[in-house]
Amino acid sequence: NTTFASKLRGLDGYEIVFICDDSGDVSGPYKKAPTRCPTPIVKILRKILKDKRNQIRERKLLILLATDGEPTDDMGKPRIDELRQCLLRERIPTERIPVTIIACTDDKNSMSYLNDWDKVIPNLDVVDDYRSEKEEILACQGKSFPFSYGDYVVKILMGGIDSWFDEWDEKKVSIDEYGLSESRITIYNGF
Repeated sequence: NTTFASKLRGLDGYEIVFICDDSGDVSGPYKKAPTRCPTPIVKILRKILKDKRNQIRERKLLILLATDGEPTDDMGKPRIDELRQCLLRERIPTERIPVTIIACTDDKNSMSYLNDWDKVIPNLDVVDDYRSEKEEILACQGKSFPFSYGDYVVKILMGGIDSWFDEWDEKKVSIDEYGLSESRITIYNGF
């Protein structure tokens, strides 16, 4: 999709950090792959923010966080509010440190608080697995909304940076607003 692809220029100037929570097995269905060990996401996020503090003045930092478990401390004690506070108060300046959480879980409690955060924490997007995200987006945008796996990857990259992507599963958006809809593309046949 040309609209989505053109928006990728927004990544210019970003360093991308990918945090992958490897506490569970993602090779099979979620229900058959329980989390095996602690997921100290906050500790890792704080280390990255500390290590990159000086670079953030010069270059923006996009954090992609893929996780299948709730945030915990090193002992496995849940630290959900600590992650929320970290996302709200420790990304300074917030607009230079967008975050996309890639939720690899079907746990309704986890998805509930993550989706709530998505609506109130600036420069945060929460995406589900491809099938679930597509279902939510098409329910909101309509069945004709273009959303391929490639578009899913673009949403992961851009959702925390550009609210237009973040809003796909929240409210109706216009592809026309960036001047790149199909109605403005001239197709030449017969060449």
